[in-house]
Amino acid sequence: MTNADQCVRAILQTERLTEQSPEMAPIRTERERVKSLLTEAFGASGVSMRDGGSKAKNTMLKRDHDLDMLYYVHADNDRVGGTLKDIYDNVLGVLANHYDFTPGTTAVRLFAKGRARTGPGLRIDVVAGRFVEGSSGNVFLHQADGEKSRLMTNPDVHIAHVRDFHSHEAVCACKLWRVANGVRVKQFAFELLCIDLLEARRGMGLSAQVAAVLKDIGRTQSAPAIRDPANSGNNVSKLLTGASWADLQAAADHSVSLFATHGWEEIIPATVDVVDAPAVARASVSTGTGTKPWSC
Repeated sequence: MTNADQCVRAILQTERLTEQSPEMAPIRTERERVKSLLTEAFGASGVSMRDGGSKAKNTMLKRDHDLDMLYYVHADNDRVGGTLKDIYDNVLGVLANHYDFTPGTTAVRLFAKGRARTGPGLRIDVVAGRFVEGSSGNVFLHQADGEKSRLMTNPDVHIAHVRDFHSHEAVCACKLWRVANGVRVKQFAFELLCIDLLEARRGMGLSAQVAAVLKDIGRTQSAPAIRDPANSGNNVSKLLTGASWADLQAAADHSVSLFATHGWEEIIPATVDVVDAPAVARASVSTGTGTKPWSC
């Protein structure tokens, strides 16, 4: 293990959220509250509730995290709603009485009543849908503003694809780089992209893997095809087009430009450092400052 590997690992370990982290207590409390509200409204039978997103994938970060709750109605249960839209609307109707919210394409994002919707604070994404068959496997989700009104996917496949990936630690480090540099792109698409780029880098050390991903992104002019392991017909790359890709590419290119003269504590800064894409072409962008609980 190189010094650079040790540095990246130390930065990552400082930021990782695990079941033992004290920050998990309010997450568990809110999870049980949402579960109780939905159970009271629709009953406990004929539905499955489980953790999704970064918690299930073991990629949660202290600096920026939310809780994904998957609420799936069994195929033969119409109690929550007859259609996918009904399920989405009825789940939202229950939770809207207790949380501020923002409806998304397939999920409802919840916030504590009266709390700011940006910055620190727990956010909860509730994804409601219906199993295609029985009570496990593929699910249909309502798409509020997608090209199609429904999307078929398999959350268990997505979770395992990330959680069990041979370079899982590198995926976590890439996510931390994205968050630390203020790059606002869809994490779902970004982590699938990182896995595709890391697939052939199994033998590299942690820092070399992250550097390779940043170099690949920085020299690529448009988002490559991104494979959705749960649905080959789902074009994930569309989530990283236009301004999203331009911002991601500019941030990656900027980080690559620092490799020769800066350490990883500047490339993955301790405070969020938003890279101004137009300014990258004109001048170097100052990195974030703050207390660094590591030494590189």
